[in-house]
Amino acid sequence: MNCMEHLLRVELNRDWLTLMLIGALALLGVLRYWFPKRMSELLLLPVNDKYFALEGRQKALIHPFNISMLVIQLVTFGILFSGLKGMGHSPHHSLQFNEFTTGVFFISLYL
Repeated sequence: MNCMEHLLRVELNRDWLTLMLIGALALLGVLRYWFPKRMSELLLLPVNDKYFALEGRQKALIHPFNISMLVIQLVTFGILFSGLKGMGHSPHHSLQFNEFTTGVFFISLYL
């Protein structure tokens, strides 16, 4: 008779992660619908710096487009940290990782 050892299965509920990702993508779609000019200029940013020339003159930091893009960035950083933590990487122990993500976050805030 062959006895098998019973192991508990670890069930992780990742529904919130899926909802956050779909919510961020839906918010991008809404932003593209409400602000088509800003979104097209933002998507052309890797090719030219027209976005900085046009939007840099305005001092409207509390624009709905800017706030929504900040929310999307915060959600994606949260998903990144959650994914790294789930794979066994702890961002708290890696000083270089913390410096990199903090730098990227502050640069993205001022862009």
